[in-house]
Amino acid sequence: MLSLLFFLQGLLGGSINPGLVTTDNPVTVSNITFQYRLHSDSLEIQVSAPTHGWVAVGFHENAKLIGNDLLMFSVIDGMVIYQDQYIRGWNDHPEDTALGGENSISVVGHLEDETSTTVKFKIPISSGDSFDTIHQSNRDFYLLLAYSLEDDFNHHSIVRKQIPYRFTF
Repeated sequence: MLSLLFFLQGLLGGSINPGLVTTDNPVTVSNITFQYRLHSDSLEIQVSAPTHGWVAVGFHENAKLIGNDLLMFSVIDGMVIYQDQYIRGWNDHPEDTALGGENSISVVGHLEDETSTTVKFKIPISSGDSFDTIHQSNRDFYLLLAYSLEDDFNHHSIVRKQIPYRFTF
């Protein structure tokens, strides 16, 4: 059924946004809003930013950029384009699949309007992929939030913030 909705969306334009803004625990940093909800074996995450370019979320045990589990999203012609990446160095963030890992992202919905881009997706709590973060309750980590004015994932961010964070579930 959802594939039919995405097919119709491509024909008609606009966006299909099942269940947007139904997550908990919002935090806003530099106009980027991050929210999550726990499911039995996954996290449902929603990220919004004031852009028509890409938005990104990253997870890491320390405040360094290198080693981040980076999830990037862009809405182009009403369709969500996404990549599950791993940051190896400055401007070196290949997809997990190029490193022998897996793409662990499942897109749930999206909305791009006149002022912002919002993407909602699920990721496993523990994917088994060595390039993904194992998410645990009450464990400190660093949350990276970023966005660009461009849809091209190689275009640099206009805003990138990394904050200490802790999931509570």
